[in-house]
Amino acid sequence: MRYSRRTRNWPSRRVPLLEVTIECELEENVRRLAAESRVAHRKLRDAGVLRRIRDEVVLLRPDVPHRLELDTTDMSPERAAAEIVAAAWPLMSEEA
Repeated sequence: MRYSRRTRNWPSRRVPLLEVTIECELEENVRRLAAESRVAHRKLRDAGVLRRIRDEVVLLRPDVPHRLELDTTDMSPERAAAEIVAAAWPLMSEEA
């Protein structure tokens, strides 16, 4: 598996890394994809492409000490952000 240079070298930066994987059910993903607000940001809106990506791409889950897997199917963006902050906050005081 290929990771970005930043991810590969994170231990040398001597800071904790929180690996966050955000997922949601396919039907909800397709519903969100249709949001008009995605146009202004040039985000993917083609449900066929999304389905192909979800069928063919495997999410990388590196072996790191701190991981959060978040299913946002029934979660607002604000709640998802709060969950991430809650998971990251204790790491802010850890010494690497």
